[in-house]
Amino acid sequence: MLLGDRKLAILRTIIDDYIVTAEPIGSRTIAKKYELSSATIRNEMADLEEMGYLRQVHTSSGRVPSDKAYRFYVDKLMQVNALSGNEAAYIKDVYEKKSTQLEELLMLTAKTLSDISNYTAIAVGPKIDTVVVRSVRLIPIDANYVLLIVVTDSGIVRDMMIRKPFDMDESYLDKVSEKLNFYFRGRPVGGIGDDVFDQVKDGFLRDKVFFNSLVDAISETVESSNTRKVYTEGLNNILDIPEYSDIIKAKEFFSLMKKKQLMFDLVDSDMPQGVNIHIGDENPIEEMKSFSVVTATYCVNKKIYGSVGIIGPKRMNYPKVISLIDNVVDELTQHLVALGDGSGGYDEEE
Repeated sequence: MLLGDRKLAILRTIIDDYIVTAEPIGSRTIAKKYELSSATIRNEMADLEEMGYLRQVHTSSGRVPSDKAYRFYVDKLMQVNALSGNEAAYIKDVYEKKSTQLEELLMLTAKTLSDISNYTAIAVGPKIDTVVVRSVRLIPIDANYVLLIVVTDSGIVRDMMIRKPFDMDESYLDKVSEKLNFYFRGRPVGGIGDDVFDQVKDGFLRDKVFFNSLVDAISETVESSNTRKVYTEGLNNILDIPEYSDIIKAKEFFSLMKKKQLMFDLVDSDMPQGVNIHIGDENPIEEMKSFSVVTATYCVNKKIYGSVGIIGPKRMNYPKVISLIDNVVDELTQHLVALGDGSGGYDEEE
């Protein structure tokens, strides 16, 4: 049975209303919006139920959309509208802060997605084999300390203070920086092991106290980059969603969100570019089959670095969520590209 124009209009209305109300939709509600009798609407709704687009929670209640209906809605019926001017300005303001720390950027990204959508948001950091060291620099701070700065190809900066065991002028530190770049520039962070650090130590036989502390600092910096992180925001938003207000369901959700590996699997950067939507049973993870998950990857220089996502009820506001994720990913990507071009705060000689 094909979906004619009337069935399409009724199905769209049921989904739109259910997204807002979370209440089963009855024939009277639909009949008020069309010049048709309740009996005609009931027949159409019965056909839609037989086709698998609607289901009846109780025999005396109205209908609610099925996973199949939401998929059809996302693919064929909905219209993605632009965010409001205030929402777009809020997002732009977030990324104009010019943070150079990846952790802070991803926390801001998750918070922004959560604040605007009122759902739970996730941001996942890059896999270590995608991050490449772009430069290493030593900058004098005062008579006692220098600042070690490690910049990746995404422009993300990690820095650490190191105590000087003797007086070092800027020209001396420039020479050391040049030598450090010889060893580290162009190497994937995940590929920097003990063998590389041994080479560096062998190359700095003089002033061992300083260079040992220097290598240890770089090692610690690399180690912190090797730890892939996931950031979540808006966990308590689940309590405002009628479907999950039950305390047992809420506890299950909170427990689920603590499983780091599951979060990586849920919002993984192996997915194709663009917005990806998994509705209910489409989710590959069993525990997420009562939710919808909308995700997208963020890239630097055409290379996928990580992913962001929104978790919500199957009746989530898909048009707004899709527009929101598109906007946030675009701003995040532009920010990372600007940092990678050297315009994000720390310039270095090529």
